[in-house]
Amino acid sequence: ARRVVGAPVALAGVVVLGATTPGIFTRVRNAPGADHATAPVAASFPRLGYEVPGDFPTAEVATLARLVGLYAGARSAVFDFANEPVVTYFLLNRVPGTAFFHAEMAETRAAQQLVVHQLEKSRPRVVIYTSEDLGLGLAYDQIPGMVRQWLISSYLLDHYTPIANAYGQLLMLRNDLVGRLPSVGHLHLPGVSTTGLYFAGQSCSWGEVPNYFPAPRTVPGSVRTLKVSGGARVNYQLTGWAVDAHVLEPAEEVFALSGGRVIGTARPSLYRLDIQDYFHTPVVVDSGWSMDVEIPPGQRAQLYSLNRDGTVSRLQPNPAPSWLASSPALKQVIGPDGRMHEIVRGHWLPGWTNYATRISARVYHLTLPAGALPTRDSWLTFHSSASLGGARYVFGDLPAETGHQISFTALRGAGRTVSVRVGSCLDWRGFGRHLELVVDRPGSGPAPRLTLSVARATTP
Repeated sequence: ARRVVGAPVALAGVVVLGATTPGIFTRVRNAPGADHATAPVAASFPRLGYEVPGDFPTAEVATLARLVGLYAGARSAVFDFANEPVVTYFLLNRVPGTAFFHAEMAETRAAQQLVVHQLEKSRPRVVIYTSEDLGLGLAYDQIPGMVRQWLISSYLLDHYTPIANAYGQLLMLRNDLVGRLPSVGHLHLPGVSTTGLYFAGQSCSWGEVPNYFPAPRTVPGSVRTLKVSGGARVNYQLTGWAVDAHVLEPAEEVFALSGGRVIGTARPSLYRLDIQDYFHTPVVVDSGWSMDVEIPPGQRAQLYSLNRDGTVSRLQPNPAPSWLASSPALKQVIGPDGRMHEIVRGHWLPGWTNYATRISARVYHLTLPAGALPTRDSWLTFHSSASLGGARYVFGDLPAETGHQISFTALRGAGRTVSVRVGSCLDWRGFGRHLELVVDRPGSGPAPRLTLSVARATTP
């Protein structure tokens, strides 16, 4: 007979082994439970789960939260026109006051009219109009909100007033509340500016869109003609920043010399958040400047900034272009006022010329008629004795690559008349009566005769 002694014991051993030792399938099934989420630091802002040090703009969002809380109260809706819903509606825990929590989704006229109708009902106390580094910005397709959502922008500019630029975010307060609440300037918040607010952030660049605008139907009696003068040639557009050499504030003036004469001046007033970060103080945030100059062939130029004590400091371009003259061993120069000014070094770097763009342009001076500014349905129409095509038109109180401008490009096939919807532009609301127009057109032909008029349209 066959002996099978020990077989039951071995089988039992196998059964026990299988029951006490996890198999590969059990290990795989239980793998997620072996990992534990960790964070290097605790969240520095409410409603955040965790953060990596340095990645979250704590100071910026905290300042925004304080301003929104102060001016919007605890429950009022806040409309985010800057397209940063994660910040506005999640981190700050606000409601939008409209079904369009992403403003750029309202692209058609009907959709924008719906947004305006909803805003008229909810009446948000505060609007976040633009943002430089949070939210969508220009990353979508380089079209600013005041151009894409022209009707919404026009409504906001009619019913809200800018009160603060907080780390590049422009906050607006409903008009009926302005003057009834404390001014932002009294809060002395870091990273917050209360000057030049109509020129904060993106400029109103229409690109080639005005070529396809139909002629606006104007309100009878609203057409006003601008006074146009000048037409001098310029071949360089310079932009940079300048601070006082002794007092850490924007310089009084920047001027360019060539051949012993002043060829251009500019007053620092452009928003430069990078300079605020460089000096670690908000008092220099408006130290940016821009000027258009004509440097004669074969000549070079020098740049100087005027300090409050009457001295001047040399400004060095970065990098140094071919038109820059090597700094002569001068101790004094004649400024735009015709007086002699001592050249000093100062206590810190007085400034740079960041960009020197070669252009072929003419500069005109415009004077708006009294009472022509500003309305939500304003149109500016260009009339020319020749075709307007093949040129870029930049106009404002300080045409530059950053702020203080409205611009468009006329296609080569454009006729002698082009109209631009300016009522939706933030810059338009900040302009005074005296403007500058730069027409950048290749070639050296004679300047066409320009006539400009501003009018109100029957519809925005």
